[in-house]
Amino acid sequence: MSATAVILYVTSMTRELTTRSWDEIYAVFGDGLDYDWALEGDDAGENDEGGVAKKDLRLEDVFDPAEIKARRLQDEDRAIAQADRPERYQLVNSTLSDNPILATEALFPPPAIAGYWAYAKISLRTQYIFCGMHQDGSYPLPTPEMPMPYPVMRRSDLNDEFIKAVARALDMMFIENLEVPYLWHYKRDSFSVLENKGTNSVQFLERDELWQLYNLGIKFRAIHARCDQITSMWAKIKERKPELENDYLTRTLLGSVCMMSVEAAAEGYNWLSYHYPEEIKQIKEDEFLEEATKRLPERSIQDERRSGPIMGLVKVSRPV
Repeated sequence: MSATAVILYVTSMTRELTTRSWDEIYAVFGDGLDYDWALEGDDAGENDEGGVAKKDLRLEDVFDPAEIKARRLQDEDRAIAQADRPERYQLVNSTLSDNPILATEALFPPPAIAGYWAYAKISLRTQYIFCGMHQDGSYPLPTPEMPMPYPVMRRSDLNDEFIKAVARALDMMFIENLEVPYLWHYKRDSFSVLENKGTNSVQFLERDELWQLYNLGIKFRAIHARCDQITSMWAKIKERKPELENDYLTRTLLGSVCMMSVEAAAEGYNWLSYHYPEEIKQIKEDEFLEEATKRLPERSIQDERRSGPIMGLVKVSRPV
């Protein structure tokens, strides 16, 4: 069929559409004006009748707060998504918790110090092999599958290398923000040492031990932060009373006792508060007043005009 024939056919069919046919079409499909209100765009509805601009819609205006929380669309969730760090490192509690607690942006202590604190607390295997702890033959432990396990050779000569490997792992976890699965699969050689001209290697940290070291790193960061609070408060007390000296605090508590656990560090601060209550109370009052002074509102332009020379002229010219 040629193009001319198609045009003639369509024209003839169009002529057959009588008024009655159009009425039937409108009755079935409508005239298309029922939903014109939805097509009114921002041009006609930009402003309300009073000239007030429409309020910007937020998720809280449309969805229920419980649904927003369930879909992880809260402000805290957006902050976690935008930060270039693993989610596990941004939360104090579990990532599966319904009430996530954001971790503070506190800097991690020097990994060498953290490694020296944590190396003897990782596992029974590392304590026995590299740290020289426990009696001979106490590792590995007997199991139902192997009631008499083969003895393992101690390697106390690698103690220094082991401490360096622990510090290196903490640096990767808390400074470079690398997760444990990544370290185990791609950085495992960083926690081992080659021997016998590269024919064999000694693995310092296994996968479960890396997870245990990660938990120890979190604990040490909390301990270090509390000890910093004690040191900072003692420095402020010394500024007010330079003659004060307390070797028990500086050497015994801060040197060893407070570094044992988070609870011990908290008790160290309580000890300081018990022995120097008046000084700490005065320091906190002064800090509160200083903070309140910083928050005082600045003078506005209207206040300056009221106290300026123009206002003086107005008062002079005002009739009595």
